[in-house]
Formats: sequence, structure tokens, C-alpha cells
Amino acid sequence: MSIRKSTVLLISIIFLTSCWFLPQDKTRYLVAYNPFPDILLMDVSDGSIINITENMFTSEYQATLDDFSKDGRYIIFHVDTMHTSSYGPTWAPNNNFYVYDVQKETINQLTDTLYRKTDAKYSPDGEKIVFMQKSDVYLMNNDGSDYHDLSTADQLEFWPVFSADGNSLYYIRLKDQLAKICRNTLRWA
Repeated sequence: MSIRKSTVLLISIIFLTSCWFLPQDKTRYLVAYNPFPDILLMDVSDGSIINITENMFTSEYQATLDDFSKDGRYIIFHVDTMHTSSYGPTWAPNNNFYVYDVQKETINQLTDTLYRKTDAKYSPDGEKIVFMQKSDVYLMNNDGSDYHDLSTADQLEFWPVFSADGNSLYYIRLKDQLAKICRNTLRWA
């Protein structure tokens, strides 16, 4: 195995979390990993694996894992699909976020927009999701509602994350080839 493939495999095994929902009141540990084009969940206790994105679309797709909610119940991911253009098959210019409910084993689509979205992260309380769209920082509720841009500047913003208490967002702002770490204090209504 080449160094590149082993690095991709290592990076692909991203999240380890505790899920609280077993009826026997036992803790369940899951590992989510992302061998393109799908997202797989493995139960560490028994080694069982399920493909949560298998056959989601009729066209070619690529699902990318973004985050687990802090309680381990939800997994947010985005999906890119192929479309046919005058140049032949190409990746669609937009993608959407989906949430997998680990307890119910269901998938719900959160967004339906014309832009590319990546790097979704849950707030510590699981109520909000921050993400990147068109090189700006956006925020929405965990059900996809109240979807809005937090950016106020004409600068590029990347890799948003919540503070541990969920009251602030940190992200990288790039302007004139200078990068700064920025903080946005959130005012919850």
C-alpha cells in the first residue's frame, strides 16, 4: 500500500463517538469512515458495518462526512452528484447537506441551494450547524431552517468551528493574501 493510500485511509477514519440509544441501556461505540463514494458506520463492539449512503442517488455521487452531533445521534454529511453538460459528465456546481439519524437509521436532506457547501460542524448543544458556502461562513438550525450568512465583509472565510461553550465561532479570514483567525460572538434569540 502506498503512503498516499494509507494516509487517505487513516484520515478517512475520522470520528469515534458514544451513542446512547441502545434499548439494553448499553453504550455503543461507532466509527464513521468515508471510503468514497459512501459513508460507512462500524459498531466497534461487534464489528458490524452498515453503508448509510449506498444507493442514495441514481447518478454517480460522492458523500463526504462532516461531523457527528456531540451526543452521537446525528451525522451530517454533504453529497456531490454528477450531471451531464455540453462537456460531458461533470460534478454538479452545487451540493447539499444531509443528516443521518443513528437511532432511527433515517436520512433527511437539510439544504436545497445552488451553491457548494462544506465543513459543517454542530454546535456543542446540537441545535445549530455552522458551515462554509461560497467561501463565507453560514449558520442554520439543525433542521435546516434559519439558513443565513454570518459574513459582513468582502473577504474569504474558511473552516468555521464553535467555541466549547457554543457562544462564539472561530474561522480563518483571508484578504490580500493575509490570514487572520477571527471570532464572531453569537447572539442567540
